[in-house]
Amino acid sequence: MFETRVATEADAALIAGHRSLMFAEMGHGDERQLREMAEAFIPWVRERLRDGRYLGWLVQDEEAVERERGCG
Repeated sequence: MFETRVATEADAALIAGHRSLMFAEMGHGDERQLREMAEAFIPWVRERLRDGRYLGWLVQDEEAVERERGCG
């Protein structure tokens, strides 16, 4: 069964990883560029998740997060 929950600052790396996969699937950036982008994005999104400027939802089953969406 799937469960939807609000993202927390603890999810920052997971959100950055999903974001990197999105850009990779669109053909934007090589592995190094995507890694650097994710490393820069993690503190940015963590701060915004903490103070409410970024809101995200995660859909997960018992084993893993299946989908992630956010806005900010």
